[in-house]
Amino acid sequence: MPVMKNMYGKVCIEGWLTSNEGDWLMKQARECKGAVLEVGSYKGLSSAHIATGIRDGFPDSAHLYCVDHFKHVGTDTYGSFVHNMNELNFMRYITPMRMFSDLARKEWDEDIELEMLFIDGDHSYDGCKADWDAWVPLVKEGGLVILHDAQGGVSKKEIMISYDSKPFPGVARVADEFIKYKVSEWGVVDRICWMVK
Repeated sequence: MPVMKNMYGKVCIEGWLTSNEGDWLMKQARECKGAVLEVGSYKGLSSAHIATGIRDGFPDSAHLYCVDHFKHVGTDTYGSFVHNMNELNFMRYITPMRMFSDLARKEWDEDIELEMLFIDGDHSYDGCKADWDAWVPLVKEGGLVILHDAQGGVSKKEIMISYDSKPFPGVARVADEFIKYKVSEWGVVDRICWMVK
């Protein structure tokens, strides 16, 4: 598991995010002027990168909503998440939504349009597809939709080859379905597949 070490000289955050992916998320978040939503936050590694982008971009208007039940392999990670975000002074840019994605969607204010959506929650096909179906309609035209763990990071072509060879075939399948039929601009960054709505 890649671990971000000494982030800003203060905090180590465990997570499954490469430094290349984190830098890319930070860069994208820096351009956002409104709502950003992350499904699956764990201990806050990707959240920290996104919050850094918000802080460095449009801190007065952009905001990150972190949807996660924070129960992973029998461990409650919410305390670690809050601790990490507080240590980095990022809680002012973040609203944690401690619940499953479907419940968060039911509570979501329909007037809040998303500029960026990062899906890294349930990695099964049904779970990832449910997150896609629930949240993508709220992404504004020209907004960014990001799936983590969609492929192995070799090339754009690889995402559409044999789902069974992928660590997370359900996520790869969702990415493939929507890349082929629903989006015109897309790309990959390591295990991230991104699409412009």
